[in-house]
Amino acid sequence: MKSGYLAYDQRHVAKFHAVAFLPSDWQIGGGITWSSGLPFSFVSRAQSTDNVDYLQTRRLFGRRDLTTGKFSPELRNENRNHAVYDVNVRGQKNFVIGGVTAGAFFEVFNLLNSDDLRVYTINPSYTSLQADAERRFGRRFQIGIRLDF
Repeated sequence: MKSGYLAYDQRHVAKFHAVAFLPSDWQIGGGITWSSGLPFSFVSRAQSTDNVDYLQTRRLFGRRDLTTGKFSPELRNENRNHAVYDVNVRGQKNFVIGGVTAGAFFEVFNLLNSDDLRVYTINPSYTSLQADAERRFGRRFQIGIRLDF
């Protein structure tokens, strides 16, 4: 078994959060996060038989050159995704209704509307390129209220 990085081995993360308290019980705040890319692997699958002709599918880390057919092995999770920025903001207003303290807030997640792609594995073959990945689509909004009795 060859060694390699774990799938969650993220080398660098920098975070900055700030809150400002404004007159009339208003609060605004936000956070910026920069994180380095997570690792991923090129995975090739090959079928072979053991000494009693039992067919098995084997997983090999590396890629096969499509022109020469030569396989180039590599360590597990040797490649890295791109770095990611994340910007989130929040506005909140606190007020009193009778004997109840209340608040309303509005949040925006992924303010820059970035659609980063995180690749887990890439499975190259002679006919196609399959990737196990997920994309973070779009900006998200959240509205809420809080009541303290």
